[in-house]
Amino acid sequence: MTSFFWNVLFDPHVKQSLYAEVQQAVRDGRLPPAGNVSWAEAQTLPYFQACLKEAMRVRPAVGVNITRLAPPEGCELDGEFFPGGTRLALNGWVLHRDRAIFGEDAEDFRPERWLEDAENARRMERYMFQVCGSLGPGSELRCRLRSAERVSDGILGSKSGRKARHYRPVAVD
Repeated sequence: MTSFFWNVLFDPHVKQSLYAEVQQAVRDGRLPPAGNVSWAEAQTLPYFQACLKEAMRVRPAVGVNITRLAPPEGCELDGEFFPGGTRLALNGWVLHRDRAIFGEDAEDFRPERWLEDAENARRMERYMFQVCGSLGPGSELRCRLRSAERVSDGILGSKSGRKARHYRPVAVD
């Protein structure tokens, strides 16, 4: 949440856009004029959701490398072949700044990237390391593991047969 507040308050355009969305939602009756906002109500605020996603993108909660084993048949990454079972590391901070995925301005906090094209937003979400929140005992770990698996599947192409994305891998074995 620190990333969210810092980035929203730092950028006058983002702050004003978010304020305008909330004010309009109050006028429309989608949000109460005072008190807490429910999860369902927050889901009706696309710019707010975009700000949350962008905050998690530029400052991912998972700050360490996530490792995954290369598929049994091995995989090629950035022209280098890794035999099956090789432990490879992936860093969310690096991945979230990939210009091929997040745009030429990947270094910048720009929530609008999540609203410009629905298909591209779905594609970007596939490459996000995210914390899922409190859904019961162990849920955060399960969500992190699912997120890491989804991202590494997209990069390694191990489950779908797709060609792998090209990153400079780090073998950690």
